[in-house]
Amino acid sequence: MLNLGKRLFDTEDNLLTFLISIMLGMILLLGSLSILNKVPWSWMDKQMHYFRSIQIVNGDIIVSDNGNMAMMGGQVSESQNDFFEYWRAQGIAKEQAILRGWWNYGPEFEYSDETRFVANTKSVPYTPITYLPYSVVAWLNKSLKLPPKTEYLLMKIVGFITAFSLLIVILRLAPFGKLTMGILAMHPSTIGAMTAITADMLSTMFAWLFIIYSLRIFYKGLKQEKINWRDLSLYGGITLVMSMMKVPTFFLLAVYIGVMAFLWSRKVLRWSEKSILLSVLGISLFTSLIWILLVKDVNTGAYFGRHVSTSEQLSHIVSHPIDFIATFGRTLLSYKYVSIQIGYSNDMSYSIPIFLRCLYFIALGLSVLVQAPNIKKYLSKNPWLSYYKKGSILLYLGIFLTIFVILYLQFSEIGQNRIDGVQQRYFLPFLPLVLLVAPRRRFSTFLPPILITFFGMVPLLIHLTIIISQN
Repeated sequence: MLNLGKRLFDTEDNLLTFLISIMLGMILLLGSLSILNKVPWSWMDKQMHYFRSIQIVNGDIIVSDNGNMAMMGGQVSESQNDFFEYWRAQGIAKEQAILRGWWNYGPEFEYSDETRFVANTKSVPYTPITYLPYSVVAWLNKSLKLPPKTEYLLMKIVGFITAFSLLIVILRLAPFGKLTMGILAMHPSTIGAMTAITADMLSTMFAWLFIIYSLRIFYKGLKQEKINWRDLSLYGGITLVMSMMKVPTFFLLAVYIGVMAFLWSRKVLRWSEKSILLSVLGISLFTSLIWILLVKDVNTGAYFGRHVSTSEQLSHIVSHPIDFIATFGRTLLSYKYVSIQIGYSNDMSYSIPIFLRCLYFIALGLSVLVQAPNIKKYLSKNPWLSYYKKGSILLYLGIFLTIFVILYLQFSEIGQNRIDGVQQRYFLPFLPLVLLVAPRRRFSTFLPPILITFFGMVPLLIHLTIIISQN
């Protein structure tokens, strides 16, 4: 069995292979139970993402209600709308997100061809490709004509299979830091995104996949190994898809530019290969810019009844720079960095104690010291390695701060003294930038890796307990 795991995860160490297998098994268990037992409306904005997946299939990419940029959306069927309105009216998710056999409750909503316009402003700025797995199900259902609850379950199942498959690919391709990526994947918010209908799922997985593949290409260049067409084709494809994920994921193009400059300096590419890299960069920047221009006027804050305007907020910042700096600093200092979102089930009678949350992040940090014996071949005194590490850390800090700025510009009310809407899960796609740094040591005994993995699994176990114990 371990030999199969070694081939699947591209590992040589028995213990590391065993720990990765255990982590994936727990993710599979929790993910399956979440899909089957969590009621609709139990994850952030799930109704919007469900509707958006359907609206994209109906051809409503950027559609407004009589030109009102605060009322963007598209067509969904009457039965699809009634299905989610029923579950929202129950209010179950605010008190108890777990209801075994929830699909046996409530009216039977049959497939309907009759449609209506539903405002869905918050999800419109996300590119259609972020909803691809769910939209495929919605497209197939035009022929299958399954009832909304079956369509909804299939969307979640297909989304989870997609995420889990990508996670295995990520772990396989990671040149090092496989344990770190496994613990990061066990974060309850990551599993929540994997099992929900959300733009976060593909955005997180492709951000991780891009960072991992960038590392592979970088280390190939560092050792002056041949980079073939297959490497470049995969890297280009991953980069193109990543650049079309949720803002600010496309900022990871800075990594691509850095890797490209490095390969140029090492003289490991022919001109035809350089042309491919430049073309991918140009297309990625162009498509990202075009999409931003298309959705820049979508007023997500006004949809929620907020007095929001990006241009007016910018004017306020320029005219009151000291107030903005104070607001920004106060928000950063008071932010709850170790909160772990498990959906609206945060409001249940169970919660994850802060000590165990801190323990998880300590385990995540210590996991970078747990490496396979082959880590030595990734250690180098080449100055480019130092530039790559420092650049990755600076990029993470830049993205981290940018997330706060974006939410202040597009979601917070004009001139208010706090930044609203920043959720901890927004930072998860970018954490590998600072975590995947090749260390200069590894634990020599089996006990620390096992303890680190266990402590990294504690929030998952608590989440699992919530699902099993509540009925």
